[in-house]
Amino acid sequence: MAFCGNCGSQINDGARFCPTCGAVQSSEAPGQQQAAQAQPAGPRSDEEKYRYLAALSYLNILFLLLALLVGSSSNYIRHHANQCVCLTLWNLCCALLCIIPFLGWIIAIVGVIAAFIIMIICIVKALKREYYEIPIFGKIRIIPEV
Repeated sequence: MAFCGNCGSQINDGARFCPTCGAVQSSEAPGQQQAAQAQPAGPRSDEEKYRYLAALSYLNILFLLLALLVGSSSNYIRHHANQCVCLTLWNLCCALLCIIPFLGWIIAIVGVIAAFIIMIICIVKALKREYYEIPIFGKIRIIPEV
């Protein structure tokens, strides 16, 4: 008999899922599982260290400033901070379009909805540790990389 690596309950040998918690079980032997868990993790990359801060920077200007203060030497943070500033420029352009009656309002509403969708995409990409450039404004480099 084996034990679940997640909840510790007893499971049948060769079972793929724990009957108690539903966790996926590794196909390795128990001795190999313990050996793999005992090995210390190597140094974390910038993407791993700052991925949550990069994702939060899209939500609020305070998180953006915090990200730039904490990870000022990280190209990963600088890239996502730059994309955040570009997204803010996009929203500013949409706000300026509201000056034009009717047609400007429609274009501005579509632009703000698109900016919201792109913000969600950027947050997901940041959490996945990927570099992503937003359409149109993403190639602008306001915050240079080191």
